[in-house]
Amino acid sequence: MSANLEYQALLSYCKKHGLTVRIASDKELHDYAAMNEMAAKRIGFPIKKNEILLDNNPDMARRVRNLKHELVERNLMKEGDSYWRAHCIALQREHQKCKRMR
Repeated sequence: MSANLEYQALLSYCKKHGLTVRIASDKELHDYAAMNEMAAKRIGFPIKKNEILLDNNPDMARRVRNLKHELVERNLMKEGDSYWRAHCIALQREHQKCKRMR
């Protein structure tokens, strides 16, 4: 599946689950690549409920990777995992995907 199609599918998933995905400036994200409201709350970052911010990088593959990371992290935190544990699991899943792609 192309990155554009995968991104559109992820946006549909988010909409279906009541999540808003918004492209934000680097200044607004303070150099983070992306942020979800569950992680933002833990670090005192202002963000609306049920919102995921993505940086304004136009590379669709990067947007897909960042959005998947935020969704995994957010879902794990909703289940009770700490930010750090959820973040590490999301990174591990990204790394496994990268290994399969080689």
